[in-house]
Parts: sequence; C-alpha cells; structure tokens
Amino acid sequence: MKRRKDNNRRNQILIGVVLVAIMIFSGFGIFSDQGNNSIYYGKYKLSVSNEGRFLFMKYQGKDVVFYNAPAEVRKISADAAVIQKLKGAKFLITTFDPLQNPNNLAIIDTARFDIGVAFGKQIIPGVTRSGKGYEFPVYTCENASSYIPVLYFNESNETSVIDNNNCIILNGNNTGMLQLRDFLMYSMIGVFDEKK
Repeated sequence: MKRRKDNNRRNQILIGVVLVAIMIFSGFGIFSDQGNNSIYYGKYKLSVSNEGRFLFMKYQGKDVVFYNAPAEVRKISADAAVIQKLKGAKFLITTFDPLQNPNNLAIIDTARFDIGVAFGKQIIPGVTRSGKGYEFPVYTCENASSYIPVLYFNESNETSVIDNNNCIILNGNNTGMLQLRDFLMYSMIGVFDEKK
C-alpha cells in the first residue's frame, strides 16, 4: 500500500515537473518569436502586428500600414507611367460609385484617406453619381488631367489597374480594393523598383 502511494506521489510530481517545463519553454518560444516579427522584401523591412493582421513600414518617419505583403500584391500589373503620374501629382481626385456594395465603400474610404496621408497628396473627394451618404461633387474620368489625375475606384470581380488618359481606374471587389491600395502604396514608396 505504501509503495503504491509513493508511486502515485512520484507520478504526480513528475507530471507537475513536465507541465511546468512545458509552460516555461512555451514562454521562451513566445518571447523569441516576438523579436522576429518582421518580413523583408528587398531592402525594405515590414513589421508584423501582434495580431498578425497588419504590416507596418517606417516611411519618412511615419508608420505606414499594409494589409498584404509585397509579394502578394506584386502580381498586379500597372504601367510605370501610372505610378509616375501618381508620384508627380500634387492633387488627386478620387471618385467612386456611392451606390455600390457597402463593403467596398468602407475599404475605398480607407484607401482614399491612407493614400492622401501617407504621401502628402491633397485628395479631392468625389463620386461618379449622386447617392446617399456622400455629399461630394460628381467627378468622372472626364475631369482627369495631367496636372490632377483621377483615381477611380471601380467595383469589379477582376483586380486591375488601367490608365485611361490620366484617369487611373482601380478595378476590384472588397479584397481586391485592399490589394490595390497596398499595391499603389508599395509602388509609390518604391518597394517594387528594385525587384523586377
């Protein structure tokens, strides 16, 4: 009987030691991963948020947020002239259809704001037609010029960038719009310049 109690006691201590060891080593794993929460794309370093949902990059002293890694959006193609037009413009007209899918509208609002803030561009907001919720003037591709290009967020199942005489049409759905936003921001920073 005493031997059985000793074996039970020894097993309990052994299980306790194993559990403590697992907890300690798990803690080391968490702490060691926190120091390596970065990805690199060429010379650019992006930090991964604690939740793993966002990427951050320092650019001109600011943290710029991304939703996709550069490799994920690099597949989107755009003529180099499109990026040069955006970089060179002091103003950008952004326009969209206010009657499209509400999920797209929230992402378009984010993209318009982020592009303007991150790159010091004066954004002139517009809509392609009057609609509820937005009291913006109506702007279409007809308003595009070399001095003030139009960035037209167009709802589409295809994700693409098209230049139509200084009207840069961004085609995409809600996921595609986030990819387009990140593609434009990476392109304007110059992330893709060295990885061709």
